[in-house]
Amino acid sequence: AVKQDPALAREVVAAVKANAAGVLNGFAVAVLLSVARVRRFNDSAVGVLRDAATTSRRDYRMSRRCKWLPDPLKEESVEAAHCVEKALLKAVAESIGGREHVVPSIVQVGFLLLEASNGDPGDEDGPDEGVMSTEEIGVNMLKSLFETHEMARTEIIEQCKFRILSAKPQQSAPVLRLLGCLVRSHPFPMLEYVAHLKELLDYLPFMNDKISTGLINCILPLTKFSRDLKVCDLNSIPCFCCCELGYDDCGGINFQDYIILVVRKAMFKRADAVRIAATNAIVELIVTESEYRKNEANPFQDSSSQPSSSQQPEIHREVGVELFQELSGLLRRCLSQQARVKTVLYEGLIRIVTSDPDVADNVLDFLWPHFLNYYIENAECPLKMDSCFKVENAKVCMVEPLDCLLSCVSCILRAQQNSKCHRPRDAYWKCFGFAPSQDNEVGRSSSRDLFMKGLSNIQKYLRKCLTEDQRGQTQEAGSASSSLEIVQCHNVFMPGIVEVFVDFAASKLAEAADEPKEKLEKEILELVDAHSGFERKTSKSREKVARRRGDSRGATDRQTNEPKENSNASLLKLHEKRGEFMNSSLYELVVMCARQCHADKYDKGSQRPSQSKLNQSSSLLSFVLKACLEMFRSLTAKSSGLAIGNLRRTLYEDVKNLAQPIVKLIWWLTLDSEQKNGGFKKNTTQGKRTVENKKDQLYLALTCFKELFKLSVSEDRSSDIIDLLISSAPSNIEDMMEADQLHDNDTTVTENPEKRGAHVFLNILKMLYARALSQSLSRESEAVSELIFGISRKLHPDQRHLVGHWAAGLCRKNTVQSPTTAQEMVKLAVHLMTTPDDMILVHEMTTELKKLIASGDEESVDSSEAFLIVNCKTKNSLVAVFLHMVDSSLIELEWGLGKLKAMLTLGYGSSNVDEDQPADERTQRMFLEEALYSRSTSVVHVLSSFTHMSLKGRLKKYHKTPILLHSSIQSDFTFAYSDSQAEQFLKLTAKFYKLLARISKSQIAPKGYKQFIPGLKFQKMAEVTCRMLTAPLYNFVFTLQEVCGTL
Repeated sequence: AVKQDPALAREVVAAVKANAAGVLNGFAVAVLLSVARVRRFNDSAVGVLRDAATTSRRDYRMSRRCKWLPDPLKEESVEAAHCVEKALLKAVAESIGGREHVVPSIVQVGFLLLEASNGDPGDEDGPDEGVMSTEEIGVNMLKSLFETHEMARTEIIEQCKFRILSAKPQQSAPVLRLLGCLVRSHPFPMLEYVAHLKELLDYLPFMNDKISTGLINCILPLTKFSRDLKVCDLNSIPCFCCCELGYDDCGGINFQDYIILVVRKAMFKRADAVRIAATNAIVELIVTESEYRKNEANPFQDSSSQPSSSQQPEIHREVGVELFQELSGLLRRCLSQQARVKTVLYEGLIRIVTSDPDVADNVLDFLWPHFLNYYIENAECPLKMDSCFKVENAKVCMVEPLDCLLSCVSCILRAQQNSKCHRPRDAYWKCFGFAPSQDNEVGRSSSRDLFMKGLSNIQKYLRKCLTEDQRGQTQEAGSASSSLEIVQCHNVFMPGIVEVFVDFAASKLAEAADEPKEKLEKEILELVDAHSGFERKTSKSREKVARRRGDSRGATDRQTNEPKENSNASLLKLHEKRGEFMNSSLYELVVMCARQCHADKYDKGSQRPSQSKLNQSSSLLSFVLKACLEMFRSLTAKSSGLAIGNLRRTLYEDVKNLAQPIVKLIWWLTLDSEQKNGGFKKNTTQGKRTVENKKDQLYLALTCFKELFKLSVSEDRSSDIIDLLISSAPSNIEDMMEADQLHDNDTTVTENPEKRGAHVFLNILKMLYARALSQSLSRESEAVSELIFGISRKLHPDQRHLVGHWAAGLCRKNTVQSPTTAQEMVKLAVHLMTTPDDMILVHEMTTELKKLIASGDEESVDSSEAFLIVNCKTKNSLVAVFLHMVDSSLIELEWGLGKLKAMLTLGYGSSNVDEDQPADERTQRMFLEEALYSRSTSVVHVLSSFTHMSLKGRLKKYHKTPILLHSSIQSDFTFAYSDSQAEQFLKLTAKFYKLLARISKSQIAPKGYKQFIPGLKFQKMAEVTCRMLTAPLYNFVFTLQEVCGTL
């Protein structure tokens, strides 16, 4: 019918589009999918379905964001979002019953939803209501279609290939996730399309590094299912990659071998990003092969049909080592490339040995010749550090990340030592069909023994340098060492080298006896103290370089300074990558640090410890907190890119083991007796450096806990961390909270134990926040405020409002001098309070701001009496915050006006709006109008306060803006824009008046309908706008023009 009558198709599309903003049912989706099969209506029909999904997600996000929106409308937005996703997924499920003609349309809609997923939200306030994102809908549609319709599989794979190659990296990420989901869910059907994946792999050297690495990770699971699958037929023409590498045919190459060929070709590219992607691909290949062989060797522990246990590990070892030996030539090429590639290689080798400790001997044999380039066995200084850098064109270039190399060797040796089975020396030669002769083996030490001896020599040298202060000889060994940049490079490397031996010593603490344990702890303290000394030298050398370049920067920026800045930036990135410890070693360090802190606290009560001991304990505490922070951040990044499974659970369990000693450190730092009696203030027993170190340690501890809590929230296990914090709290925590008057909100405690734990945790955070404010700790208070906001946003609005009311009380009673702290405190109060109290608070604070920066009398008042947070030092930052809040409110009002116009349009479709429209719809429309006008009135009150302020700015060019005068629109008002607070205020005012103009037009009935008098809420809003905003705004612009001399 649509093909015969195009007008019918247009009417169908228009009818569904008009109702798509409300409820989109399964029948309408099926009709549009059928209409989309007609070429001329394809874009419009498919566009309606895409817009319906994206609009429902956007309405859902905005309804969660708008606190002033009535609850029935919020529930309606959730129902509409669920209805749209159910209708789309239902159309896929019903396409198998005689509706196969809509399959191409479903494929098109699914990929359009993947493209539209860039604007999907992050975390929202309140509990999760199970609303899918547009990406999730698209993935589920295409995944179900791939499973049910074999005819659609080729098109889906082709579309994936086309979009990965043609789209930008950010747009290709959802398609890669879809491809990975298909490989994991339907591996055997995907084996039929290996040829398509082969064509995609041919472009691997030309892809973005993240996309290429993600592509390899997606398709690697197929290798364990395609051992005997041939990529090309024996009679086919050789593929592009095989021809480039000199193969006459590729009929005997399976999928894994083809990936190796592609990666080998990519390794010879000049771009560093391509080489890094190829290195990651090689590592993933070996790790995947190792895991597959391990599962294949022993799928069931108690299966009697399996070969003997003595045979299976040997087969696995030989095959795993064989793959490593096959790819060792490519890995050896990485050792002659840039430092970035080497760093990635060393991290990959650790992963390889961790997944299969039996390959450790081969990896050590592989690294030993390269290690000899930077190591001298019998020299006084065993490390050739000058060989790790070179100077080219007045630019310092890093050749070898020596600390990463030593860390790699140390981790491999410990992984091999901790492995249960140890393979014989000649086992890995059997994969080549021969064994080494006894003549060559006589007197030859293994690479493991050589590395152990080398690390021992380096450790002895470090001890000698620390005790005798002879490190200056290493800096004078080479001719290039006289350069200040080379000295800085040495200072950057040495902390990483020290960390290797700290990690190595900490790994021995668990099994050491009492006397050896004391020696290990003493050694760790000395190394950590030296680590802090090297960091101080690094900062000083950077300051010297900066001062030396200060005079000549403008003249030689293009020739000299820019390369030097880039080299320093690379060193900084290397420095940021350090601090990765084994989980067991880090746990021992944290426990040791907690014990040291407890001992120091006990010593303070009896007798004063030596200054050197205090410095060592302080250095250890800072060192451990930084290492934990780096670990939590890296695990958060890793877990965010993983599906919920065994790996994520394992990562969380490792973190949970560290949580208890870390929480004890946090309590020790936050509730120290000296902090309670005066905070971080310099006195006769503390120097300035000690005070600053304690501040940094408290900030690191709170940041660690914030990252720990963020990681637990991603696993939906925040209650575990909350219970751990409460159980580890000191016995007098209740007295502390009573002293801070934090038990006034006990009415919010429910019978649910989880809610009660969150309430107690909030009270503890409130106490910490109040103490940080009283001691003027800006960074620490900001970290605690993020924790408070993160927990409160998941509470019920009534409980959330109580927390916001408490924060508003702090704004009234606390004097804050830091602009950033004042901004965070105001945001915490306003965002957690419910409407209309949030805008009332903003209006009260802007009224107090008006007294401080009133036009013509700016210096009359230094601080507000009602809100102590409003003072001369914080006024400009608070103005910026309030203007941003007004901007957010205007965005919400624009969306609410769109919803109101949609309701009015549906109502005007009836002969009489108030009579024929259903009662519930009329009620919702009235509630929305009332809420919209009330919120607009509140915005007027806030904007009116700015008209009496003397904001900074100049007028440059004029722009006409309509102004609402009762029910008419006038456009005779002009003002200017400039880069200042005045400009931002005038832009927001112009935006608000345009919004009011649209609201006024929505009150005008269409032609042929009865015109009703606007309601009292609208009339009040118009009156308040004209009286409080319009008239003062003329005076504001006139005064600003007069000051700037533009009249």
